This record gives sequence, C-alpha cells and structure tokens, in this order.
Amino acid sequence: LLPMYFCRQKHPFNFLLLGFFTVSMSFLVGLTCAFTS
Repeated sequence: LLPMYFCRQKHPFNFLLLGFFTVSMSFLVGLTCAFTS
C-alpha cells in the first residue's frame, strides 16, 4: 500500500497510459484476426 500512497499524484497519467495500452492492444488483436484465415 505504500507505493500507492506515493504514486497517488500520478493518477490521471496512469489512466491515460492504461487507456493507450488498451486501445493499441485491441487494435493489434483486430488486425491479427482480420488478416488470418
């Protein structure tokens, strides 16, 4: 719980990073499914 307490100021940046990671992974999975038979 101690690292959470010290990183509480980076809350919006963590959400942006998580959103970017989720969108990029879904895009790559979609491309892989589209181009495989």
